[in-house]
Amino acid sequence: MAFFSFSAKTKEEKFWIWFCKNSKMIFNFESNQEVVFDKIQEELQKIGPNLAFEISSVKEAKREFVISADGIIEAFPAVENLYKAKPNLPEWTFIKFRPRRKVENSIRIANKEIFPKDIKFMFIDDEDKSKIGIVLFCKGYNESEHDLYNQIAFLFLDESLGEFDTETYIGRIIIQGFDSEYFASAKEIESLAAEFDKIKTRGL
Repeated sequence: MAFFSFSAKTKEEKFWIWFCKNSKMIFNFESNQEVVFDKIQEELQKIGPNLAFEISSVKEAKREFVISADGIIEAFPAVENLYKAKPNLPEWTFIKFRPRRKVENSIRIANKEIFPKDIKFMFIDDEDKSKIGIVLFCKGYNESEHDLYNQIAFLFLDESLGEFDTETYIGRIIIQGFDSEYFASAKEIESLAAEFDKIKTRGL
């Protein structure tokens, strides 16, 4: 069981004291999800306005608690500081930044649903040599719904690479349709992480 002095002064320590006291309630959040999630978010706001979280399903009597910057790179230090102060609780695995996940589910926003087979990618050069640009091809894309497709495409990108790599290494993001003149060079979204890692390993 983690130990924190009740004279703790840092906001990170105060958050984890609260978390430890309420670990059982948080672990069993399904019984009152809205109230529990609102309370977690309220406590996180005391550390940084952009912090967010995710809680996994139960696996082998444990849950994952993801501390996220919600895709805002300026909030990365707050995530790092909170993660460094994390307690050791047997029923929890704490993770900093949204991790990579297998791309196998569709993503829906409003009335638009895109399946993995409906999105492909192609890497391109970026003006910032420390980053890499990317073209994301979405089936059915049209300019009039650019913002909607952009949100969905970014969620696929974030899921494929994880929050840290997406925000740290991805530069220009261009959204196009399957009718793009560049579509012949497009690759399946399932291979995005592996292709990205090859470039990252070689050095951007």
